Amino acid sequence: MTESPATEKNKKVESCNLKYMKMKLPIETDRLIMRKPRETDIQDIIEYSSDTLIAEEVDWEPTEEGIREYIEKQRDLYPEDDPEWLDLAIELKKEHKVIGTIGIGVTSREHRQGIIGYALGIKYHRQGYATEAARAILEFGFTSMDLHRIIAKSDEKNTRSWELMERIGMRREAHFKHSRFQEGEWRTKLVYALLADEWENLNQ
Repeated sequence: MTESPATEKNKKVESCNLKYMKMKLPIETDRLIMRKPRETDIQDIIEYSSDTLIAEEVDWEPTEEGIREYIEKQRDLYPEDDPEWLDLAIELKKEHKVIGTIGIGVTSREHRQGIIGYALGIKYHRQGYATEAARAILEFGFTSMDLHRIIAKSDEKNTRSWELMERIGMRREAHFKHSRFQEGEWRTKLVYALLADEWENLNQ
């Protein structure tokens, strides 16, 4: 028996709703909430991103105006839309404070390719928060966004960043020596990657 157009339409609507529910934000871990940034976060964001090392990694000027513009650009971006880059604020539950940012982007929906990146306030380093957030965004990318491969990039000098990538199971795929000239010196970029089945094996 052939289904009616109305039945097919309802199935499509139901499928879209399930997709939305599957990707619903925020992402929550034991100690963190990863959610869309808000204007009430501005002072927290200024606080952690004013550090020189952090300022090099983020996409905004660490000023009230710069962060407000950044929040506005992110306002209508959601994971179900396959964004090129979606930033999420990392909120520390016990302090109700934003301590960093973590992002994910879809570089190719056809080939199910993605990328992640993160920056955490210096005073919150060496407490496992970045690792906790990175693992959560990988899980979200592979299971909720149906990505097959996720990469991450790091400056060679940013040892903590690429060591974190290795700690969560990513492997180094590329080493671009002197790939850009920045602040009077040649910089080297490292690229790490992980496949969905590798992530599944790591978490069995």
